[in-house]
Amino acid sequence: TTDKIRTFLADYQHRNKCTNVTLDNIRRILSSFYKWLESEDFIIKSPMSRIHKVKAPIVVKSIFTDEELELLRADLSGNTRNIAILNLLISSGIRIGELVNLNINDINLTNKTGIVRGKGNKERVIYFDVKTKLSIEKYLSKRTDDNPALFVSSRSYKKIEGKKRISINNTETIIRNSGNSLNITKAHPHKFRRTVATKAIDKGMPIEQVQCIRQNTHT
Repeated sequence: TTDKIRTFLADYQHRNKCTNVTLDNIRRILSSFYKWLESEDFIIKSPMSRIHKVKAPIVVKSIFTDEELELLRADLSGNTRNIAILNLLISSGIRIGELVNLNINDINLTNKTGIVRGKGNKERVIYFDVKTKLSIEKYLSKRTDDNPALFVSSRSYKKIEGKKRISINNTETIIRNSGNSLNITKAHPHKFRRTVATKAIDKGMPIEQVQCIRQNTHT
């Protein structure tokens, strides 16, 4: 019954000392389950229909400041691959999973664009600046392997000829370690994506247009 579920949720939060965000996740799971029971005619009406979303405080997630971005650039400038990765994250707002899956032939340096395969294997266009173009060109000019990946590991692997495509974990470690050395809190790849969107809005771009750019599929 609805009352029993309310009691369960209250006891769960008290017992586990969890936040309202966690409690609402539990509520959503239960709601999905009972909605399925109702749709399959196992029950007449879901007892979750009168249990509303658990309110939680809205947390404004931080973005990188201009100073922090320049500090990161200076810190990673000694490595051509890492500075190219950083510049691409800063200018395009690319997802980390999309970045590591990029191949060299996905990038058009002349037009400063790239084709990425995002969620649902959909293709979309990303755009980057001249600084990113130059850093990618410099990095590729120093590559001697024949791996099609845009970014590869700095190590060689005995079981794999030449270099191996860089991993998400490796990329996250690069950003996190640089951030830690500079005392920049929560330095991680997704924070660049949030920073790009926020700066675009601050410059007057409508939210709908920002969403369109981020979700645009290539046809």
